[in-house]
Amino acid sequence: MNNDISIMIELQHYWSSIIKIEAEKSRCEKSIITWETHLKNDRALVSKKETLLKSLQIKLKDSEGALADIESRLKKAEQRKDLLKSGREVEAHETEIIRLENEKEKIEQEVLDFMEKSEASESELESLKEKLEDTVLQTDSDTKSLNNKIVLLNKEIAEVKNKFDLLGESLSPQIKSRFLKLLHSKDGIAIAQLNGEICSHCNFQVPSSLVTAVSKRESAEICTNCGRFIYF
Repeated sequence: MNNDISIMIELQHYWSSIIKIEAEKSRCEKSIITWETHLKNDRALVSKKETLLKSLQIKLKDSEGALADIESRLKKAEQRKDLLKSGREVEAHETEIIRLENEKEKIEQEVLDFMEKSEASESELESLKEKLEDTVLQTDSDTKSLNNKIVLLNKEIAEVKNKFDLLGESLSPQIKSRFLKLLHSKDGIAIAQLNGEICSHCNFQVPSSLVTAVSKRESAEICTNCGRFIYF
């Protein structure tokens, strides 16, 4: 019986385990990236809302300053009213007062609008900050858990690779090169079991003479279609 076949079967088992563990490790790493991305986006949103609120507060302050100015001008205009003598002066003065009152009304509306927007923005910002706090806590917790899991997975990978390397030294040199090359292929399959006359890797029916040779296990046989080593 060819001992290389048994060795390759066991090596394939180890390699498949490594692939599975590395896939789990990759999922953990992607989950960490996902959490970090969520946290980054939440922080960016909070920063954006803080900038918006600051802008609204500046506009509100400017509008309140403009309102105070227009009220002062109206007050002075009312005080000058009794000092006017001609009808034309009175008429022009009343027109100016009307203009100032209309401007005051417009600015008052702006002040109200900015106050409402500021209050709404403050409320939204508070909610976003609460959400950010939750995201920070959840991210820290999950990231820590995932990193701990990655450490364990790396240890497991190292242990399986060590077993793989030790056993691989027993493989015949003329077989080892091809076997390792196949393992490092896209699907990571170097040896496949025959189901009757069908290769389990490529579902190709191999010749009957090859099936007979495989059943004897006297030599390492290869699927005539996919090039993988085959066994019963």
